[in-house]
Amino acid sequence: MRIDMELTSAIVRTAFLVVDLHASAARRHGMSAQQAQLLCVVGSCLPTMGEAGSLMRIEKSSLSGLVQRAELAGLVERERDGGDGRTQRLKLTAHGNVCAKAFKAAVVHDLCQILETLSEDDKTSLSTILPQIVAARDTRQWAAAPLPDAGHDEAALDRAG
Repeated sequence: MRIDMELTSAIVRTAFLVVDLHASAARRHGMSAQQAQLLCVVGSCLPTMGEAGSLMRIEKSSLSGLVQRAELAGLVERERDGGDGRTQRLKLTAHGNVCAKAFKAAVVHDLCQILETLSEDDKTSLSTILPQIVAARDTRQWAAAPLPDAGHDEAALDRAG
């Protein structure tokens, strides 16, 4: 498999851009980037702590501190699961729901400002290609594949990350 350094570099730069937009929108709404991510996860479902940690890809100890800070900020609360009283689920508070909606609207606004520079054909292509990239990652099919031969330009790797 040939490594396309221009493409991989463009994907990495795009990821950095999205992370930056996410963090900037969170700051504008008085939250950390991690709190904003937590609100997105909790707002999309009523996860247990374990489910939230898996979705956010963070360790239980890190999640516990994050949830405690979000509780103190009045963004989330824990409630007992109706089916299993031993299990606690995370839920947005009314304030957390308002913050989550405002945060999501800010991110969408910021992304739309960038996307409006693209042609309709390019937007359609991205709408098709990006979910394919995410799906390939989510199925983890690539995780078991051997790394490609390291016939690449080190300077290009530095520019990519």
